[in-house]
Amino acid sequence: MNAQKKDLKQEGSISSWIHIKDNPPFKDIESNINFILNKDIGGLLLTILKEKENLRIDIDNPEYGKAKIVHNITKYLKEDMMVALTWKENIVKLYLNGKLVDEEILKKGSGMISVIYGPEANELLENTNISRDEVYQTVNDRHRGLLITGNPLRIGAIHWFDLKIVFVIATVTKSRYIGNILRFEEVAANLMLRLKEELPAGNINKKMDFEEILNIVAESFGVPVTTQKNGQPKVLHVESDWDGEISFKANKEQNIFLQGTFSPDKNKCYYVWAFSLEKYSAWLKSSFS
Repeated sequence: MNAQKKDLKQEGSISSWIHIKDNPPFKDIESNINFILNKDIGGLLLTILKEKENLRIDIDNPEYGKAKIVHNITKYLKEDMMVALTWKENIVKLYLNGKLVDEEILKKGSGMISVIYGPEANELLENTNISRDEVYQTVNDRHRGLLITGNPLRIGAIHWFDLKIVFVIATVTKSRYIGNILRFEEVAANLMLRLKEELPAGNINKKMDFEEILNIVAESFGVPVTTQKNGQPKVLHVESDWDGEISFKANKEQNIFLQGTFSPDKNKCYYVWAFSLEKYSAWLKSSFS
């Protein structure tokens, strides 16, 4: 890795080969490797990490701001890989094996995704001991996540903090394309839960994918949902036929927050479940009091 100028804040590039023979753990989808950690490259602070199936790049340019790129590299793990990063003013581009695969815009004073809150936010955050900063960090530095397609577009995220686990479902409220890459700029947090690894329906851990975690969360704090007339009730419908109606089994006293996305043109719905505030609040009180 060579820097051609002393000051590379305006424009620059780096490239490096990751050779399997020199980095045997690279092939392991569960491995974590620090390639570059907060290194000064011509006036920029750069971090390049392998975090399980993702390549994560953090870049901090004092003139233009910060950016983070998280790119899935599962298909690259079986052979040598060339990583190249270029930047010009506020645009950062990532190339793998010579092909442009991702890009991001440096932003001052903000992270990758801004987080706003819906009208139910205060009720959901009450007694959880979750700060809004922790919700923001969960969305932007998630250990596991999920893009929930349909309308509205949603994301799921979970982050293991030192003393708590924060789980978030959020609706995408602002996005844009950079080339053919869709970038989220703002989300509205719909569901914010403080969790433990031991939940009523089973245990969760960092090695699970988000869908597995969501299933246990829904089994723990959800009520059965039906997505079509005479359909079979389930606590979580990952993908289901939908006839325009949703029904769920709950007492009139229960506060239910329906989760999921819908595609009317396809008569489909995705990751639909009904969160019961009463079931969650009772567990929260018994677990953290």
